[in-house]
Parts: sequence; structure tokens; C-alpha cells
Amino acid sequence: MFRWQYINSKYMYIGIQLMSTALAFSKGLTPSQIIFANPSLPYGGLSIASKTKILERFKSRGQFLHQLLIPKHMKLDDRKKLATSFLETNSFPIIAKPDRGVVGIGVRKIDAENDLYEILNIMPSDYMLQQYCDYPLEYGIFFCKYPDHDQGAVVSLTEKIAPFVFGDGKHSVQQLVQNSPDYKYNKEALMSHARNLNYIPQKGEWYQVIIQGSHTYGSIFKDRNDRINQQLSAWLNELCAVDDEFYFGRFDMKVKDKEALNSGKGVKIIELNGCWSEPIHIYDDRHSFLFALRELFHSYARAYKIAKLNKKRLQMNTSFKELLAAYRVYLQEKEEIIRIVG
Repeated sequence: MFRWQYINSKYMYIGIQLMSTALAFSKGLTPSQIIFANPSLPYGGLSIASKTKILERFKSRGQFLHQLLIPKHMKLDDRKKLATSFLETNSFPIIAKPDRGVVGIGVRKIDAENDLYEILNIMPSDYMLQQYCDYPLEYGIFFCKYPDHDQGAVVSLTEKIAPFVFGDGKHSVQQLVQNSPDYKYNKEALMSHARNLNYIPQKGEWYQVIIQGSHTYGSIFKDRNDRINQQLSAWLNELCAVDDEFYFGRFDMKVKDKEALNSGKGVKIIELNGCWSEPIHIYDDRHSFLFALRELFHSYARAYKIAKLNKKRLQMNTSFKELLAAYRVYLQEKEEIIRIVG
């Protein structure tokens, strides 16, 4: 299958970097100046930025999920006290995830106190605790707005379908995944990241294999651009009006039902990915490699156009040395998270 989602991520991101560099130079910018696309977000919302700091600007909105930063530098007892304070207003289950990072690395669903204390004890970086949302649908909603326009637009809508197996009371999760034709192409990724593979779901039980809404972890992405409409764009514009210097990024959201997607009620923000985020409808396996390249080209062209306008308008500057140092720290944290947390 010559599709974007089946390409080795190492080669994929080399290609993206080359494309991004060419687009930056064509706009009279350097690649690092893509962060100007979102002047108000730390590092423009790159993966090296704090998720907690990015999301806290939406506290006043109904789509906000309660969250709390647990700093790595704290002593274990202090981490536990801070986490306990979060549980005073949020009950199990909760989500624990690295404060910086991408594609679901190090994310855990915490069902009990023992699980929480385990992650607090081993966390190799700053971690975020987040309120758990059990809405059944998940979408990636890409928003784009030009600084000289009053309104923005939804430019990509993707449904994320978490991998489930249907229990028969006899076979384990691992056996059910191996026997399912639904995971023909992402079975290896799914098996390598799933937990509780030996669990035997009861007959008739729907069991979610992973919680991460990431294609690298085995989730299935479906292009829903045909569902973009004025209602969706209207409440996204209202949501983003809380920050008048946010222009470009993808919200990952839990959604109660299809009607909620149009109204904005019954929707919760899981994450906001900024200036380097992808329009993830390209990972629908119906789309070709060339289709994905075209969509990425258009997306990064928008980002650099916004960055150029903001640089001129706000007289912005950036330190490549600072960005490089932050990225090195992030890569070190990422390696530790994979090694320790998984």
C-alpha cells in the first residue's frame, strides 16, 4: 500500500523538513520562523512547548478540560500532594501525559491511586494531569486564520477511530487483534503499544486497545472534510477569539455526538497542536502519497504566509540558538519517556 500512513516516520519527517525549508526560503523566512504563525503560544505551539501553558488560555471556555502541571523538579512527596489536590475536584479515571511531546508517547489512563503513584514516581519529565472525558468520538479539527482577516476557517476535519476488539470470553486482547481483519496494516504498531494484551474480554464486551488517538499507535484516521460547515466554523472562531494572536493549529477534541460537532456543546479539548501540526486527514488510507504531499504543501504554505505577515506586523525576532537548545532538551526527554514509561 503506497499510502502516506504506511511510510516510515523517519523518512516522512525528513521529507517534511525539506519541504518546510523550501517554503520558508520562498517567503523570505528561515524554517525556525514558522513559530511566528502563533505569536501568543510558547514556541508557536511546537512540540517543545508546554501543553499546560497552551491550553490554559481556554480556561474560560466550556470546551476546557481541567488540568494540572506536575513539575519534574518536585520531590516525590510534593508531587503526591499536588496530585491529591487535583483529585479533590476530579475523580478517577484521569489522564497523565508528558507536558511536552507528540503522538501519544508516555500517555497513561490512571484508574486508581496505585497507578497514579507509579507514574509520579517514574516520570522523567514534567507531566500533566488532565480530566478524563468519556465522549465516544474524537476529531482533529484544523483551524487557520490570516492576521488581516476577521474570521478563520476549518481547513481539515478528521475522525480518529480508536482500535476496539469485541470480546468472546475465550480469547485475549492480543489474539483478538491478531485475528481481526480491521487491523491488517497497523497491527504491528498496535501490538507494540497496547497494554493488557493478556486480558480476556467478556463475551459481548467492547474493549478499547489503546487510549492514544495517534496513527503511530494504531488508531484509524478518516477524512471528514465533507462535514465542514458554517456551524462548525462559527463555534471554532468563537472558541479561538479567546486568543487574538492564535492563527494556526489543530485541536484534538473529544465529541459527545455528531450534533455536538456542529454546535460546539458537548465538545472537550484534549490538546492544541500549533505551527508544526499536520492536517491529519492525509492519514486516511483512501488517500494517495501524492495527495498527502499536496495537502502538506498547502498547509505549510499557509503557516509561512501567516508567519511572514506577523513578522512584518509585529516586528518579531527569534533566537535559533534558543530553539535548538529547547529542542535538544525535548529530544532527551522523549528518549527517557519512551525508555521509562513506554
